[in-house]
Amino acid sequence: MLRSRFAARLRQDVAELAELAGQLSAAGHREEALRRIHALAHGLHGTAATFGQQRTGEAAAVLEAAAEAALAGEEGEPWPQRVKAMQAATGLLQAIRSEEPG
Repeated sequence: MLRSRFAARLRQDVAELAELAGQLSAAGHREEALRRIHALAHGLHGTAATFGQQRTGEAAAVLEAAAEAALAGEEGEPWPQRVKAMQAATGLLQAIRSEEPG
């Protein structure tokens, strides 16, 4: 039962992450989108290993770190590269999700 709930949550979260990643290019609600991406990625990172989904957890950790760095305004990659990195991590989560049962 817990595994099926996690699988349902994972489907929802990955779909929402994809939508949010698409919104990052627009300046309007960027901080809101980043905060939600961070929260979703943090949750997935924390629970994926519990259900034996190490690759999902690793991809979520990358996304979480990228969102956290962007929110903190850390120096480093320019905004377009950060967006691409977060979109790539989200794409990886989608690919992993499509490969896994449940």
